[in-house]
Amino acid sequence: LYDLAISHWNIARGYRLLGDANRSIEYAQKALEPLSKLNKVAPEINDYLRSVAIVETEIGHSYLLLDQEDKALEYLQKAQAELEKVVEKDKTVTAYKS
Repeated sequence: LYDLAISHWNIARGYRLLGDANRSIEYAQKALEPLSKLNKVAPEINDYLRSVAIVETEIGHSYLLLDQEDKALEYLQKAQAELEKVVEKDKTVTAYKS
């Protein structure tokens, strides 16, 4: 499932870089489905939660391309909240200081 999610995310990123924000959001949502399942089954694995945040960031960037700032902010704030959980669960993470 993880590899499938990453494949969807890569396609989403490609569409965003090509300027097709709607297709980017479509594939990013497809990436979130398996990542959410994995995160529920194995919440102790930070990589799944970190990947959710990366995909949510992709969605946020795509909404910015569509000039939908409210939706973009919603997803970017979700991503931040997920990353804060990652830091909270793993005190060895040193790249983020609050």
